[in-house]
Amino acid sequence: MAIPIYCMPGMAASSRIFEHLNVPKEYEMHFLEWVEPNPKESLKQYAKRIAQQITLPSPILIGVSLGGILMQEIALLIPNYRNIILISSIKSEKELPHWMQWCKRLKLHHLLPLRRLASIQFWKNTKRYKKLYVKYIGLHTANYLAWSVQELLDWKAPNSLKKIIHIHGDRDPIFPIKNIKECIVLPKGTHIMIINRFRWLNEQLPKILMTNDLQ
Repeated sequence: MAIPIYCMPGMAASSRIFEHLNVPKEYEMHFLEWVEPNPKESLKQYAKRIAQQITLPSPILIGVSLGGILMQEIALLIPNYRNIILISSIKSEKELPHWMQWCKRLKLHHLLPLRRLASIQFWKNTKRYKKLYVKYIGLHTANYLAWSVQELLDWKAPNSLKKIIHIHGDRDPIFPIKNIKECIVLPKGTHIMIINRFRWLNEQLPKILMTNDLQ
């Protein structure tokens, strides 16, 4: 039986971001998608809903950006996971950029009208949206985007997780490398390296996937 790999995309992205990712034949990839959060649903409660889709035993969990944070919460519910592979993500709130840490301390994300701001969708007017986001965009309702920002800033990393493999680009503008500890560094990798640096990832994945004995 093939070893299952469950993949969760980043915030507002669809599983199409994994389209160029190749794994050895002894592995089988399964793709998860973001769904609309329920009213007042916490990230932990949301993780329970998504975890219901992970039905195969001893999976490898891959998460990109916010998807990596979600996969860490899901791992708490699946004690037999092989390992967690984080890509362009964080494994502790201490790895957030300093401005996000200040927002967290001051609880600005609870004071600002996030849903109203998210409904503007200013990013649709950028050139990058036309060339990239249209293809890879997933769920992006105002409710979901506001919920995502709030849960990201409220998140406290689990202390009990092991077997985490962290891959991070040294030019990531969202989660700067200077705050990231103990990771595999991709030179010139940005926050979207799952899309534009997939060749490097495909070269490294066979070795990374066999790393099941991390402590």
